[in-house]
Amino acid sequence: MNERERIAVNIHELIAMLRAYLPEIICWSVFCCLLLVCYKEVYKKPTFTAETSFYVYSRTADSDYGRLDVSDLDVSQQMAKESLGVLRSEQVAEEVLVNLEGDAAALQTMTTFDLLNMTSVQKQDDSLEITITASGSDPYVVCDVANAYRETAIRELSERLMARGIQTAKVAVIPLGPSGRSSSFYGAIGLFLGLCSSVGLITLLYVLRHAERSPEDVGEI
Repeated sequence: MNERERIAVNIHELIAMLRAYLPEIICWSVFCCLLLVCYKEVYKKPTFTAETSFYVYSRTADSDYGRLDVSDLDVSQQMAKESLGVLRSEQVAEEVLVNLEGDAAALQTMTTFDLLNMTSVQKQDDSLEITITASGSDPYVVCDVANAYRETAIRELSERLMARGIQTAKVAVIPLGPSGRSSSFYGAIGLFLGLCSSVGLITLLYVLRHAERSPEDVGEI
């Protein structure tokens, strides 16, 4: 026979201990909250996002019918898929840099590597819409980049894929505020983590020091 300890946790005693340490729990939770808020404000730079999009059609609608038939839509769907590879290439990025206009220092020193890192080109599976998103620390720069990328993309696709019916769906505008999580979100996460960690530590302290222990025989099989 082997002997081991049986630990009995008294819920009322544990709750009483948590109440006794309530000021410490509150202080630690508030500290974690302020810590993450400071991290967001000081170390995490705000990111602005500008978005533009266009539809890829193989041709314009006929004047007699005013619409595209099924075969036109199938061809347009294939062109939209192929356009993703074209628009993500360094050659198109170089053309965008040539067409970028502005006095901002970021535009003057931007490379194709920087441009491709700050932009994304996406398409939903069943859609003919291509979305170009630019992200960065300057709201004016990301707006200029997104619109220049769209204009260059329309020209390149018209020449390379013979897509004659491309239509702009949305023009990028200067973002009014940063994207991503707000400081209050980081504060709430810090408050939650502080609460969980402090309650967990006090519970562990109770089990190690105050929980009732009794020997228990364990038979070997």
